[in-house]
Order: sequence, then structure tokens, then C-alpha cells
Amino acid sequence: MTLGRNRRAWLSEKTTLPYVLVTPALILMVAIVIAPLVFSLVMGWYNWSPLRQQAPTYVGLANYIKLFSDADFWYTVQISAKYVLFVVGIAVTLGFVIAMALSVDMPGIRLLRSLVILPLMLSPVVVGLMWCLLYDPRGGVINYVLGLFKLGRPLWIGDVRSALISVAIVGAWQATPFAALVLLAGLQALPIEPYEAARVDGASEWAVFRYLTLPLLRKFILLAVLFLSVDAIRAFDTIYTMTRGGPGRATEVASMYAFTLGFRAYRMGAAYAMSHVILLATVLVGLLILLGFRGGSRE
Repeated sequence: MTLGRNRRAWLSEKTTLPYVLVTPALILMVAIVIAPLVFSLVMGWYNWSPLRQQAPTYVGLANYIKLFSDADFWYTVQISAKYVLFVVGIAVTLGFVIAMALSVDMPGIRLLRSLVILPLMLSPVVVGLMWCLLYDPRGGVINYVLGLFKLGRPLWIGDVRSALISVAIVGAWQATPFAALVLLAGLQALPIEPYEAARVDGASEWAVFRYLTLPLLRKFILLAVLFLSVDAIRAFDTIYTMTRGGPGRATEVASMYAFTLGFRAYRMGAAYAMSHVILLATVLVGLLILLGFRGGSRE
């Protein structure tokens, strides 16, 4: 009988202890993630302004309907799409080149790999302030170097024509190390046998790269694109630090428009609705990329 009671106590402790241990983390996640998300989903159906001394008014889908008929909304969507395409394209391309270079075994390669990830250690606000100094048209390092070669002194983030490209360069600079790390892990995980067989058959380096390396790295490339796209869609802090969405509205991405609706126009219901649209766009982009994973698994 004593053995049976001890066994039941041990089984009870084994089944309940994991739940007890994860309970604090679950409570914290509910408090800072799930509860605010549910609150925002509910408030997206209401018309509410903190400046008015009255209760929120239920308006149903009116916030979403008004949003999709708003020309400013579509303008910021267009700006966000350009920003995402530029950042992800440049980051994945440069990350692939860096990963190929870092995959070579040579003296000091571990130090180089450590230095590559330094931009990931910086906060977005620090990155924005640092690049503001670099982009400064008078005392910035970039224009100083260009001046030495008589190439002019662009305004960078002060010019409507170049502001979006300038902030996208900053986003790509900070995103490239992540893409390089993912692709480097993919390169190191590639099997050796197909390469040995290709070289025995006399395949050129370009043929090996095109028909072996790229197909074998397909899922790692999609993984880098997935994470970088999600991060670029919700980009806000670096751009806000650098330009506040200007000059004019040249760099006003979708997340910044949600900020404007909520904290400048005090249309909190519309701001919540805008944030939900950004969330939905992020989920859809993620699903499209995941379909790429499934397509690769069938081949």
C-alpha cells in the first residue's frame, strides 16, 4: 500500500510540476501580449478619442471601411511595400555574399563572424541616431568622403527623392547580419557528397553554385526572407528616430501612420484598426512564404 501511494504521489508530482513551473511565464505572456491584443481587437470596433470626456462609441466595421477608402492609408501601404522589398532584397543578397565569404576556413574567421553580428546588438534608436550623424549633409562622414572624390554632398534623409532609399539602406544594414547568420548555418549544413560528385563529373563552379548550392539553400533563404519581411513590415522606431516620416511624407510607413492616427489625430479606434491591418498583412506574407517551404518539400 505504501508503495502504491508513493507511486501515485510521484506520478501526480510528475504531471503537475511542469504546469506549475510554466505558470509564471504564461501569466506574464497573457498580461503583456494576449490581453493587450484582445483589447486592441475589441477597441478597433469603437470610435474613441482620449480628448473627449465620453465613453467609446460602438461603430462596427466603420473604422476599417473608412481606412480602406482613405488615400493616406494606401499611400503608406505603398511606402511600406517599397521599404520591405528594398530592405529584404538588399539584406538577403548581401547576407548571402557575406555567408559565402565567412564559410571559408581561414585564420581569424571566428573573429570576423563575431564582428558581423555587431549591428544586431544595437537598439533601433541608437542605429537611427548614428546614421543621422553619418547622413548629416555638412559634417557627416559619408558626405565628407564623397566630397574628397568631388561627388557632391547629397541631402540623403533631407531630400524627398532619396529619403526612403536612405532609411531603407539603414534597415538593410541592420538586417544583413541576420540573413548572413541564417545562410551561413545553411551553408555549413549542406551535404558534401553532391559537391564531390559534381566535381568528379567536371562541373564548373558556376554550375555547382546554380544547380547545387542555390537549390539546397532554398529553405534557408526563405527562412531569412520570412523573418526579415515580418520585421520590415512593422518597422517604426529607426525610421521615426531619423525622419519622423518626413521630409513631407516620403518615409511614412504603415506603422507610422497608425502612430499618427492614434497619437496625433487622437483617433484611437482607427489606429487600432490600422494596427490590425498591419498584423493581417504580416500573417499573409508569412503564409505565402510558408507555402514556398511546402512547395520545396514536394520537389
